[in-house]
Amino acid sequence: MISAAVRLVPKDGQNTFHKYSYATAAGTLSRVNEARTSFGVAVVDTRVVVLRNEADGKDRYVEVEVELVLEDADSRERATFRSPGAGSDKGDKAIMKAITAAHKYAYALGLGVPFL
Repeated sequence: MISAAVRLVPKDGQNTFHKYSYATAAGTLSRVNEARTSFGVAVVDTRVVVLRNEADGKDRYVEVEVELVLEDADSRERATFRSPGAGSDKGDKAIMKAITAAHKYAYALGLGVPFL
């Protein structure tokens, strides 16, 4: 139901350096959350496990695994989605990049949501 409502997530971001388009996390989560809430499905638990956290001077690299637990309001049935994510940054954003990527792909893979 949710994946049918989302249908496709358009590639609304541009990487000008490597010259490719991609579906942003914001675009993905916006479409998924709109469909998810319309069917009465809530996120009831989110867990983040840091698998790797390395620093070399100002450069930081982080790998995480995110677990999302969704629950149907009517039946109380639950589904758990897990996904890895990685991020690197010269500042303090590596962990956020990793978590954002993991959330995006947990929803996309768990719900079968394709990127256009």
